[in-house]
This record gives sequence, structure tokens and C-alpha cells, in this order.
Amino acid sequence: MKRQQCNIIFLLVLTFFLVPRAFAGPNDLVNLGQAIYNDLELSLNQNQSCMTCHHPSSGFADPENRVSPALLPVSDGSDPTLFGGRNAPSASYAGFSPIFHYDPVKGLFVGGLFWDGRATGRMDLTATEGMGDGPTGDPLADQAKGPFGNPVEMALTDSSDGTVLTEDQVVAIIQASDYAAKFKRVFGPNAFKDVMVAYNNASLAIAAFERSKKLNPFKSKFDKFVKEQGGDVRNFGVEINPNGFRQYVGPPAGFRSKVYCYDEADGLAIFNADSYTQKVVSPSGMNGGQCYLCHLTENHRVVADDPTRPVNGPEPGIYNPILTDFTYDNLGIPVNPRIAELAGPQSIDLGLGRADGFGQLDAAFGGTYPDADLEEGKFKVASLRNISRTAPYGHNGYFATLLDVVHFYNTRDVDTSWPAAEVPATVNGDELGDLGLTPAQERKLVLFMKTLND
Repeated sequence: MKRQQCNIIFLLVLTFFLVPRAFAGPNDLVNLGQAIYNDLELSLNQNQSCMTCHHPSSGFADPENRVSPALLPVSDGSDPTLFGGRNAPSASYAGFSPIFHYDPVKGLFVGGLFWDGRATGRMDLTATEGMGDGPTGDPLADQAKGPFGNPVEMALTDSSDGTVLTEDQVVAIIQASDYAAKFKRVFGPNAFKDVMVAYNNASLAIAAFERSKKLNPFKSKFDKFVKEQGGDVRNFGVEINPNGFRQYVGPPAGFRSKVYCYDEADGLAIFNADSYTQKVVSPSGMNGGQCYLCHLTENHRVVADDPTRPVNGPEPGIYNPILTDFTYDNLGIPVNPRIAELAGPQSIDLGLGRADGFGQLDAAFGGTYPDADLEEGKFKVASLRNISRTAPYGHNGYFATLLDVVHFYNTRDVDTSWPAAEVPATVNGDELGDLGLTPAQERKLVLFMKTLND
């Protein structure tokens, strides 16, 4: 059901920026967001919270999926007989994703959340699922709006006659909760007067918690190695040729580290290096994995005046690598038949291409986007932080282990035993599929990625 969108955008900004400062301390918004994030009452059967599918024990992804990645590639909902159609991504470090936009230099769409980016954070689009009092200016807050009303997630859906809305139910539950006083302390004594604004504010509180150090601590073995290497590892283990080719050379002679063993460091070197096979260049050494192309090992910079920085987004500054470029790609992942067994027959998942139906691509492009069909089958490039705790892998959970993923990236186009891609027309054949890595190199890549856990 379509909602009437509030046009008074400044009301949202004032609600969030001014009122919290007047009524709350600096940590109250985060604590409130954590209370909402953990609240099981905010689901149809009072058995599911945000944390259920985004739990710290599994890198803020679904712990049930992690235990049985082949049998449970997707999550069940408040009604345990119902399952979603996509793998639950990790919530850790998601708050670094920029507002969904088109980068004319790269010719790529960047940012947003969900696998298809429909939680855009854009102020010129209706917020996620059309919920709340218009957009928030934050992809993370827009994403937080979606699960409450999703019929196969938390399932607080509209009544059949439209008299009871998801927003009404969510706000009523919060108002009756033991943290209602926190909500009023943060957003003022009239915090529950306008249901739609209160719903927006609840999503902003969840986003504040998801941006806190509890989900973004930068305390992995990798972070210690970055510090040990002087704060920059983007060129570790490679030499850059005059033509720009990043040649694998491995850890430096006499390599010593108090953090990494040799094979972990060699995994980073492989991660940072180009593949002769993939780039069709005459070999003069061992191939690299080219992983750095999408999972950046360069430090992440947040600029204060960047128009794609979300409202209440990360503080300006330089951060250790987030290990994603926030773009979208078709990796050629096959259909996962297990999802149909759990959730029923599935249509072809068009990913970012589906977003065109929301006007998402047009808005980001600044006019009618002429190549919407070229976005079909593309999904958000995930951060690799905490990756070994977040099995299964891929938008549809097709891969049960990290080694499965790496082997697919390495051999997709040369091993005929891999099934066909779900959306063949837009598969990325330039950056993966025939990397020419040895089995030992595949294992070293996995060893390196295991160091990314906080």
C-alpha cells in the first residue's frame, strides 16, 4: 500500500539532530538502538529480533545459517515455516556504505544496502518499502525499516483492511516496552505523538547502534598487521609494472611479523596481485587473485563534505580497509536449488536490475538510465570483514565454505562442472573466472581471510 510521503524534510533532520542533544547524553541513542535491535517483541510471534539474523557470534550474520550453510542458506522468519529468498548479509561495517549513487567516472552504481541496494538513503526517493515518514538520508536506517513488515521476516504486516499499519504496531510495542523512557529521553516527551516520525526515529536509533564500535571495532588480526606494516597494506607483496600490472612477488625477503605467519602474509600478497591468465598477459611469475579490485585493501577515507556520506554517517577520517568498494557485480553464481525447497519456487533474481522498478537507477543516474538491463543479476559487493564467521556465501548462499568461493572465482570459466549462472548475460568475465591459481594459493587466500575476524 502506498504511503503519503512527507515533504518537510527538515522536520526529520531537526528531530534527529536537535532533540537528542536536548534530552540525551552521547551514548543514549546507541543504547536505545541496541534495545530495539535486541527486542524479540518486535515480531509476529515475539520470537525474532534484528539480532536473531545478525548475531555477534556469527559476525553479525545468521548463526543458524553458519551452523548448517548447505542446508540453511537462507533464514527462517518469525513463522519458522517461512524462509526468505536471499542469504542474510553481515551487519558489521555496513554503516560505511555510502548513499546509493551513480559514479560517472567508473560507470557504476555505488552504495545503498540490501543485496539490491534498495535501501538507498536518498532523500529524493521513498524510503525502504515505502515505510515511515519519508526517507532518512541514511541507507542503514532505511534498511532497518524493511524487516519489521516483511511477511517472511518479522512479519508485522498490514492488516487486511489497512487499518493497522506496520508502523503502528512497531511504535506501539516500543511505547509499551521497558525502554520507552529511553526513547522519550532521546527524542523528547512527545516522541510517540506522530507514529510515522517515531518509526523513522526508531530506525535511526538502530542505525546508530549498528555504527557503534560493537559492530565496527577494527580489532582483527588484519588490523594489527596493518598497524605493524605502517598503516598501509594495499601494495603488500606486489610490484607494480610500468603498464600498471600488479605482479605477485610475495612477502619481502626475510619476512618477519609478530602478527602474521608467512602463509597468511602470502595470502594477502596473492589477494593484492593481478592474474596473468585472467588479464591474458604473458606470464613472468605466479598468478594473483585480483581480489583487491572489489575488496579494497587501501585505507577507507570518509570526507565531511562528501554528498554521498549518510546523515549521521561515519565520522570523517581515515579508517583501515573495509574490504569492499560498495559496488554491484554479477559473479556468475548459479541458482541455489535449496532455496526453492525451503521457500517455494523462485523467479530469477535480477538483483540491482530489479531496482529499476523502484526508480532507484534513474534517480541515482539523474535521468532515465539507458542501460538498466546491464544491471540485471548484479548484487552488492560484500565486505570481507568477519567473513569466515558468516557462512554461507553469495546472495543466495550457494557456497558453504570460503574455499568453495575461492575455487569458484578461480575456475568458474575453465571447470565445466560448475552450473550455469542464474543471469548469464551480465556475468563479470574480466576480473574472475580463470585466475590460474594453484590449490596451495587458494588455501592461502582462505588463511588470509580468516585473519579478518574481529
